[in-house]
Amino acid sequence: MKRNPDILTLGYGNKLINTLWIPIKEISGLKIMHLIHPSFTRSMNERNISMENKDEIIYINDNLPVSLPSANFEYIDYLDSLSDFGINNCILADSFLSKNEYSDSLKFISFIALRMRTLFLEIKPKVIISGFEGFHSSLSMFISKELNIPWYAVVYSSLPKGYSGFSNTLDTRNTRSFVDFKLDTKKELAKITYNKFISKKVGADINVIESDTISVLKNIPIRLKNLIYIYKRYIKGEQSSYLHRSLYSSFRHYLRQRFNQISHKFIKFETKPKEGQLFFFYPIHMQPEMSIDVWSPFLSEQINIIKIISRTLPPSTILYVKLHPLDAYNWSYSQIKEIEKIAGVNIAAAFSPSRLFLEKAELVFAIQGTAAYEGALLGKKVITFGRNMVEDFKNVYRIKDLNSIKQKINNILLEPNSSKAEVINGLTLYLSRLAPGVHNNWEKSPTNKQLKDFTIHLQALLKNVEYNN
Repeated sequence: MKRNPDILTLGYGNKLINTLWIPIKEISGLKIMHLIHPSFTRSMNERNISMENKDEIIYINDNLPVSLPSANFEYIDYLDSLSDFGINNCILADSFLSKNEYSDSLKFISFIALRMRTLFLEIKPKVIISGFEGFHSSLSMFISKELNIPWYAVVYSSLPKGYSGFSNTLDTRNTRSFVDFKLDTKKELAKITYNKFISKKVGADINVIESDTISVLKNIPIRLKNLIYIYKRYIKGEQSSYLHRSLYSSFRHYLRQRFNQISHKFIKFETKPKEGQLFFFYPIHMQPEMSIDVWSPFLSEQINIIKIISRTLPPSTILYVKLHPLDAYNWSYSQIKEIEKIAGVNIAAAFSPSRLFLEKAELVFAIQGTAAYEGALLGKKVITFGRNMVEDFKNVYRIKDLNSIKQKINNILLEPNSSKAEVINGLTLYLSRLAPGVHNNWEKSPTNKQLKDFTIHLQALLKNVEYNN
């Protein structure tokens, strides 16, 4: 195993290692190693990595014991004390660990934490570059903090695309750029971005929203491919309930989604706001998803959030709640009916454009995410519940005390919407946290320019790390 890399990446799959990190190594000459995403097994993945790069790949899941040792509570309690996120949120925010028995998940977290710690001590990276999603990301941050290894997660801008920054916490509020570019350049970029968004030439959504039938049909080849992967893992004895979805749960999940899709036909969804009706707007976040399960774990119960907003509604105002189009069929008929019964709530159709509601809303609510950003760009008054970069806009307000939320909203309603100049100033601050780099729509490989820009940013980050050490 190689030692002392400039960068240890954590949680990437073979596609991004091949299309992002290996080209960066070739451009820069940096020594880069990869602790690959824990769902990737060695036997199924090695053929996808070129021979000359195989000794740079580490598999955290190699030779997992059939029976895990007891959890080392002394160590995981210590890690838990290092962050306001905590070990339990590592489990509850993870799609697979949260489905296992809690005591078993604690054993697994403890085992992986000790293995990860040993690897970090052995490899001695200058910096760890991670993402936010999955237990491995948050766990690596805790261990890096213990060992005094600089840790950063990459933050991507949904608009303008191709800009990114780095955060050393498990939310985006501390996102920063290590590359300086002139204030005039930032302001000009902010103006261009604003004008394109207002004229609807670009949107902040990464995924194109398609009709439900088209979406289902397009996903069939992907689902079949995933089933083949699951079958191969079973054959090779590499299937793990801590890291992978089982065949049974995959079939059950698919059938549940199709049942929900049919049941939605019996629900009356609003396709656009009612003319002349005052309303607030809350688009439901996709879940599980890092923007709430990692960035705002204590505010991730969305039905409770909707009930809280409902209690603040003026009598003449309604609350439109809109399902996420990529997550709509994970919501059952009974769950939607539960939301529909909440005082003052109307359900907006998942496949209606959010922009129809954002443009006419009196207030936009979000825990985090794209809707808050789009609302801010439109000059709307936006209320968020979690710490995030969008607070750079004057018209974005964060609720810090739920006991005073009604008074806070009453005060915000008296405020005017932001002017174009105020929005551009907020966007300039927002963009100051970012630098040219790569996007996170990994269906498209990064361009040569994006790779070079991101390499420059990484080199600037490394210089900062060396200077501060």
